[in-house]
Amino acid sequence: MKIAKYWVMIIGMLVLNVAASSETGTLILTVAGLRNYHGAVNIAVFATAKGFPERANAAIDKRVVKLAGADPIIEFNELPFSNYAIAVFHDENDNGRLDKNWLGIPKEGVGFSHNPKSINGPPCFVEAKFSFSSKKQSLTIKLIY
Repeated sequence: MKIAKYWVMIIGMLVLNVAASSETGTLILTVAGLRNYHGAVNIAVFATAKGFPERANAAIDKRVVKLAGADPIIEFNELPFSNYAIAVFHDENDNGRLDKNWLGIPKEGVGFSHNPKSINGPPCFVEAKFSFSSKKQSLTIKLIY
């Protein structure tokens, strides 16, 4: 009898943990600091360091938002509570990729969650990571050119 109660308690705790970890919310992302409103902004949301920040195919969500004369505001609905890092670039010429010079330095605007100030290239996942844990949470990423 004691063993049965013990297992019921263990299973109950596991169910509660699964329910708690499946909470979701809405992330409202504003992309600021655009030098013009030509082209689109490409956004990739990463849940792990794998592929961050350049391999958008490793992201859990990615968007291409055409610009229309104002700083874009994008909503990610039903995003599970967790830690994330976001990479954004301004595709000014709308060619679908981040243009770089011969040294590999971006010619178009780039930005990351947590707005890290990196002088040695893009930040790592840990530098850009933020905790998403509210039903509605706002985040602003400022582009750097």
